[in-house]
Amino acid sequence: MERYGAGAPAKWPLGHEMEYECQLDDMVLCSKVRDAYEVGFRGKKRDKPTAMEQLLGGTGDSMRIRRIAKVEQVSCDNCGRNLADADKSEGGRFFYYCRRCKRSGHRFELCIACHVLEVLQGEGKYSGTGFHPHYLKCQHSMLIRRQSLENAYPSQRPKFIFS
Repeated sequence: MERYGAGAPAKWPLGHEMEYECQLDDMVLCSKVRDAYEVGFRGKKRDKPTAMEQLLGGTGDSMRIRRIAKVEQVSCDNCGRNLADADKSEGGRFFYYCRRCKRSGHRFELCIACHVLEVLQGEGKYSGTGFHPHYLKCQHSMLIRRQSLENAYPSQRPKFIFS
């Protein structure tokens, strides 16, 4: 049996880096820096997004400079919020870190809110404020009602027939 579609959401690529492919399964929930990174771990981390980048929706992660350093603080790579300090053993806010990035000598962390957005957008769901962009441009008055998909697309042989 042939399988169609993108597959399980946990296996969809996240695109943290161009050199390798991270998946949703690679994101691990933590509340302490030492749960995510051992003492002495040094990894490449992108600079926090500037206020202008946040306002405009970012300029793309590839534009932000990566720096190699010990893990002393954890901040969200999407919104820049400080999440935890290595000096505090009680833990800070909960955050997600990427195991695949860590294995490759990089660091990628997300706060809970940004992780939720990544999951929703990965599933193709709209998470912005206001109307979905589709409803701003599409004029449904142009749609033609058909009794079935076979009638709507007579030149194509459907893979699935809905009844």
